Amino acid sequence: MNLSEYFKEAINPSKGPEMLILEVSTRCQLRCPLCLNGRGMLGERANKYLTQHDFLYIWEQFEPSCKYVLLEGAGEAFLNPEIYGILQYLRHIRTYMDTNGQMLDPEAVVLSGLKELVFSIDGYDQESYERYRVGGSYRKAIDNMKSVLKTKERMQVATPEVKWKSIMFSHLEEQGAVLAYQADEIGVIVEFAQPNIVPKYGREQWERFQPLRPMWRRIKDIDWEQHWVRPVKDFSHCILPIIGPYVAVNGNLSPCCAIDPDEFEPRMNLFEQDLKDIWWSTELADFRRRVLVDRFQEEQCKMCSVNLPEVDDE
Repeated sequence: MNLSEYFKEAINPSKGPEMLILEVSTRCQLRCPLCLNGRGMLGERANKYLTQHDFLYIWEQFEPSCKYVLLEGAGEAFLNPEIYGILQYLRHIRTYMDTNGQMLDPEAVVLSGLKELVFSIDGYDQESYERYRVGGSYRKAIDNMKSVLKTKERMQVATPEVKWKSIMFSHLEEQGAVLAYQADEIGVIVEFAQPNIVPKYGREQWERFQPLRPMWRRIKDIDWEQHWVRPVKDFSHCILPIIGPYVAVNGNLSPCCAIDPDEFEPRMNLFEQDLKDIWWSTELADFRRRVLVDRFQEEQCKMCSVNLPEVDDE
């Protein structure tokens, strides 16, 4: 679509969100340096999980329009004791989950109906892995990935599609071939991701993890005084708030995954307001229009480095 068509979508109250990014857990065994959880920045949202009862309350509002569900956020989804029950309700939806691979039941995963499972394994051995995945076991993540693959083969089913994702931090940027070889040996595809480093994590983390090779960088530089991230691909038109929101474990909602739901203003909560009233409120409709024109006029968007799709101005 071109820009004028996106403007129509931004103010179309007859259409609900096509995608839901849902945080089902803020519990995690790891202490990753570039994560709100790992940095101890979640406040009252820390160490919680979304119950199946609360999930159903949220899902009933999204189900009529939703086509894709991404179960990810500031915690490890498989530490939610009710996660497999939640997945059963999403069997008919294209559902994606990102996991650190430290704790899961391979058979329950395969039987759940999950469509895509991505193991985040940023390393090729324990030493390289734990430089970022602090407190995690490289071998445990690899073994659990293999177990899911073997269980699929034994049950003769096609899902979930299993992938290996590696964020190419500075200590990994020369090791792409090694990671690709290891993934091929296991029988999965490795997807390389570019690090997201936001100002609140500090200059020390930037200097420690930012890769040097241009192909692995999504951030050009950071204005540390203004807290302004300058992405390599500096697209001003943002369509993410049109596609679908991010909902935290406490019910707080933000227009996209790049804005912390606890920090978005005005505060919006699905346990206090209906989705329809939130999604087509004047505040969110105005926000969508503003970021379509120029997302950098929004203070909350100046810390975003998401690689946005290009939008035709015509």
